[in-house]
Amino acid sequence: VWADDLQPGREKRIARLENLPQTAGDAERNRLAAGLAEVYAILRDDAGQKRMLTDLASRNAGDLASREILYSLALKEGDTAARARWREELRRIEGQGGRTVALLDALHTAGSPAGDAAELVRVALAETPDDPEGHLLAARLAERRADAAAATQQYELAADLDPAALKYQEARLGYYLRTGRDEDARRTLARLEADPRVHSLRFRAIVEGAVASAGPQALGKGLSWLQPQLKREPRSAVWAGRLLEARGKVADALALYRQATDSQPTFADGWSARLLASARLGDGEVNETIRLAAKALERKAFFAVCAECGAAVRAKVPMWGPPVTTPRDRRAYAEACIAACEARGRLEDAIPVLSTIADDRDAPPEDMAWAKRTMAALTAAIGTAEQKRDALSVLREGGTAVSIDDARSRLRALTVAFKTTAGDDRRVIVREMIGLLSSVVRDPGATSNDWFQLAQLYRVAGDRVAARRCLQELLKREPSNLFYVAVAVDDLVSEQKFDEAEPLVKLLSEAVPDARGVASAIRFYALTNQPRAALDLVDRFVRVADAGTADGIGRQRQAAELLDQITRVAAAKGLSGYKVLLDAACERYRASLKAYPEAVTPMAALLAFDGQVEAAFAEIQKQKTRLSPTALATAGVAALRSGHGSARQFQTVRGWIDEALATSPDSVPLKLNLGELHALRQDFASAEQVYREVLKAEPKNLVALNNLAWILAPQPESAEQALKFADRAIELSGATGELLDTRARILISAGRFDRAVADLNDAINQSQTPLRYFHLAVAQLKMSKQEEAVKTFKEARARGLDPKIIHPCDLPTYKVLATQAERAVQ
Repeated sequence: VWADDLQPGREKRIARLENLPQTAGDAERNRLAAGLAEVYAILRDDAGQKRMLTDLASRNAGDLASREILYSLALKEGDTAARARWREELRRIEGQGGRTVALLDALHTAGSPAGDAAELVRVALAETPDDPEGHLLAARLAERRADAAAATQQYELAADLDPAALKYQEARLGYYLRTGRDEDARRTLARLEADPRVHSLRFRAIVEGAVASAGPQALGKGLSWLQPQLKREPRSAVWAGRLLEARGKVADALALYRQATDSQPTFADGWSARLLASARLGDGEVNETIRLAAKALERKAFFAVCAECGAAVRAKVPMWGPPVTTPRDRRAYAEACIAACEARGRLEDAIPVLSTIADDRDAPPEDMAWAKRTMAALTAAIGTAEQKRDALSVLREGGTAVSIDDARSRLRALTVAFKTTAGDDRRVIVREMIGLLSSVVRDPGATSNDWFQLAQLYRVAGDRVAARRCLQELLKREPSNLFYVAVAVDDLVSEQKFDEAEPLVKLLSEAVPDARGVASAIRFYALTNQPRAALDLVDRFVRVADAGTADGIGRQRQAAELLDQITRVAAAKGLSGYKVLLDAACERYRASLKAYPEAVTPMAALLAFDGQVEAAFAEIQKQKTRLSPTALATAGVAALRSGHGSARQFQTVRGWIDEALATSPDSVPLKLNLGELHALRQDFASAEQVYREVLKAEPKNLVALNNLAWILAPQPESAEQALKFADRAIELSGATGELLDTRARILISAGRFDRAVADLNDAINQSQTPLRYFHLAVAQLKMSKQEEAVKTFKEARARGLDPKIIHPCDLPTYKVLATQAERAVQ
């Protein structure tokens, strides 16, 4: 839906989807990355496509398709380093006999030299006749030698072998357009339009790509053939108009925009396109468009068009301004500007509009108050440190009642601020957001999602009673919504209210199982020591997939990840059923290794967690030839992370890393593995050096920032420097539980115990890990709150605190707390 949005800002909105929560498994991440890569390809956003495919390739050592596209993009951009990397990866997967690299090289150079390419095509098609790349190269060679029959046959074959791929469909249509084969081009357009696999967004992308390769006359022809569709679909008419405008044909584009707004007067995107094109023809055309738009659109949509297009229109017609004649109009326009700025990811552009209202003594008092408070919400998100302090002071003063639209606009800004604040500042933001959402849910137009967001905010604030009331309201509204049922189960299980959770777990178990519901249900079964019930549900989750399909293997991987997580929880609780869960998790991992050899990494980590380090390395050795050098190093480090590794195993993994770095000396993932290996050996000086090298190459690398801050955290003399790294990571990624935990440990070293406790409470409200409780106990002990410290330490132990995960500098404090806890028991 966002990709189909014709207004600016869609790329930023889509990019927000890239960040899954830390609890998401590899199978979920793979599906998301693959889907987003496809969307970015349709939008011709090469940078976004590379991000997603690189992510896929890093977690899937045998993924040939992602590496093919990455190699093609490197060829297109002339990126020699990326080209070398992906060429090596393709040859590792295919072996010496693979021809993918040669085919892609030949396609990039349009099949030159012809003799070598012709032989390559002959061999490739003989060995893999269903590979569209070979047919595409054959088509290009035939076109170059003017063999129309052969070219037509090969372009058709390539396109038919992969009907949904942009590359082959664009190539076929482009060939017909540039060679004047109008009937074939029209027939191809009709086939594509009728194909249910080619939705309208993909169809337009194919036409756009084909036209770009076919010369200046192709666009006019193509659009003339598409007239029925352009009349039927106003959005397609706007798309076609944009193509015409890009070629300087403004009058023709404006005719299409008029067609779109005449056929569908309430289509706001049509009016936006028409207004922007009108600005290129002068103020007379602009005034006429504005007059008609004001009649056709309801007031909110009309001012949204003015807000979206205002800057671009003023660039052509400097004196233009929206027809704002009343305070009510000005408020509506300001609200539209905020929404437009939020959509484009440029909240700062809304500040001048709000300032005008806030500083206008003639404005209605309620509008002035609204503008000041909304401006404070925006400034809290994007201002300097000093500006944020002033903004938070405004928010602390409390506010007036707001409309539901106003509340939502403020909430969007405050959500940005929430991600980058912690401690008292975050509590101010959370309180403001709770107040706004509380007013929203009282409105008849409130949605279930409003109640869900309010529940989440109450949880962050530590008010579990209020959070549960919101969840109960959700279950009343949508009793069959399994997502809300799963969230309610998680909440009850976290409070060990198993009797209340049981009826809801039954609902999850009886429904068609999905990953979210299964995760909540098996957590319940594991913590009530019913491992067989958990395994039965996981088995049903896997069997839902069609046998032999990619979804079946994907579900095996998901099932393994779910069992992996719950095994660790059960082990931490000392439950007798955890071994059954562990064996089942490893069995599922093994079932997915054929398609996902990199699944050996979490399996090895789980085995090592259970003390089976030798078995973990044996599993890695079995997959060694199928893993990339980076994946091999990552698997080795994962096994050693348990703290049970031998000197020989450390040496083995160091050898893998050194060998990989010899061929890829600038690889950041390999350097991160090396830094963690040093840290695991408690060679913190070497680890620090590696992480600093990474940050020179990638100053925004979150792993390096967090890990370097963690290494420096217990040292009072380096606390200020460590704090800068932690604050930078939070600024980039938001105040996640892990980053807050790191910063809290630094604050303890710096003697800022109150701030440390605030950060730790925020971190624990996000996820109750044993290490966070331990650090809270350390802070409380430093504050001479011995009774509280011992109580918190016992909670950390109850949640499975392992001394091996504690920084060595904290081990003396661990021993003190352990001794005091034992005395308290006696």
